[in-house]
Formats: sequence, structure tokens, C-alpha cells
Amino acid sequence: MTPTCLACNYLIEAEELLLEGSVRFDYFKYPSFGLEPGEKGLADFFALLEKIIKVKPVIYHGIYPNTTNLCAPHFKEDFDITVLKQVCELAGSPGISIHLDGADKQMSRKNVVATAIDAISYLKEHFSNMTFISLENTEHSLNPHIFDPLVISEIIHETGLAFLLDVSHANWAAEERGDSLLDYIGQLPMDQLYEIHINGWIKHQGEQIAHLKIQDELYPLIESLIAHSPAQIITLEYGRSLAVPGADLPLVSSQKSNPRAKTELKEQLLRLSELI
Repeated sequence: MTPTCLACNYLIEAEELLLEGSVRFDYFKYPSFGLEPGEKGLADFFALLEKIIKVKPVIYHGIYPNTTNLCAPHFKEDFDITVLKQVCELAGSPGISIHLDGADKQMSRKNVVATAIDAISYLKEHFSNMTFISLENTEHSLNPHIFDPLVISEIIHETGLAFLLDVSHANWAAEERGDSLLDYIGQLPMDQLYEIHINGWIKHQGEQIAHLKIQDELYPLIESLIAHSPAQIITLEYGRSLAVPGADLPLVSSQKSNPRAKTELKEQLLRLSELI
């Protein structure tokens, strides 16, 4: 994989733009936020994946069809390694990315780290053929150790995984901790940064609503991250499928294209292409 690649959530709108020649990017990210997993069942999930890879290569995100999480106490016992290998083989993805999540509220820092390292070792053993396995920071959690940047750094450095920075997750976690976004990012394992997930957000009734159009003021940070980090993949995670009462948001679906979403998607892809 040559630096730096541009990836985009698989959306009908993204496929249309690509086939029209309006934008260029290197990979679809699949599954997309809030669309495919479990929506119609595993057979439809595989059918859509087969359709997508005929248009553009895929970077597989997450561990679906598994629903257990990395810090769950019985991760290895509950994890179906065979079905995830089937998905990855079909997708032909160069790597996979996983989320740091699953710890209950009472789990200690020591146990969060130990449990995550044990689960990661298990995945590394079974997916040693991958170009990369990356660990993504989460936005917030009932367990504060999950979004502690020093815990994330310790796990990354102990396991040798690549780091996936989700900027909107970092923003929400920083707010929860009382940090600035830049200070929070500075404490993450940026020396191991491999991929960046980018999307915009708004604050609505005290909640951060993400996977929206990137706000203009975020682009200087994105440009700096691209210029001064070892990131190999920049992924646009635009696309919300769930409405938010009282908020006028362009929604996407697996059934039809949304003209407003398509326009916003095109603008972002063109701006990111210029930066890369």
C-alpha cells in the first residue's frame, strides 16, 4: 500500500460519484457506519460485499459478524474466528481495524490493559497474514480507562499494533476528560499512526452527533496530521443512517441515493484528495 491512500465509507452516493468520474479514491471502507451489519442478515451482508469489491477494493473495518468486544472477559471463547476469516478472504482487505471497547464499569486499568493485550495476541496469531491490524480509539465509555490516551498508548506499544486515530472520537473523549482536542491527540500513540478516520460533528442537546460533513475549521488539523504523521490511510467516514430529533441532517440508506448527501460527499472527497 502506497502512502497516502484515500478511503471512503461505502455509500450508494460514493459509488455513483466514483462511476461518474467525479471523484477518485483508493478503497471503500466496509462496513459503513450504521448501514450493513445485521441490517438484513449475514447473507445480504456477503452479497453487498461481493457487489462492492467489483467496483473498488475494500478495507474491512471491525470484527462483524462477531458482536463481542476486545475487553470482554470471555473474548476468545465467544469469538468466531472462522467466520471473520471468511469475510476477510472474500473482501481481500489488506488489514483489519478493531475497537478498544467492552470493559465493564468496574474493570481496573490493569485488567483493561491485560485483557486487551490477551485478545490482541489471539487476533495477531490468527491474522498474521494481514499487512496491518490497527486499534481504534473510542469516543467515551462507562469505563474511563477505555478512552484514557495513556492506556491506549500502552496497549499499542505492548502489542505492536498499528494505531487508528478517529478524530471525532478523540474530540468527544477529550471533552469527557476536560482536555483540548490537540492535547488529547498529543497523548495518543501517534508514532504508530497508520490510519485516520475523519468526519464532522455537531453538538446537539449535549450530545456529539458525528459522521456528518467535515467542518471547515477541522481541515487545518487534518492537513497537519497528514503532513506530520506516518499515516498510510485517510478514511472519510461520512454518512448517517439514523435521524436525530430536532436536527436537520442528510441521511443515507442502502436503498437510494440522497442528493444532499452526495453533494456533501463530493466536496469532502475533493478537498481531501487535494490534501493528500
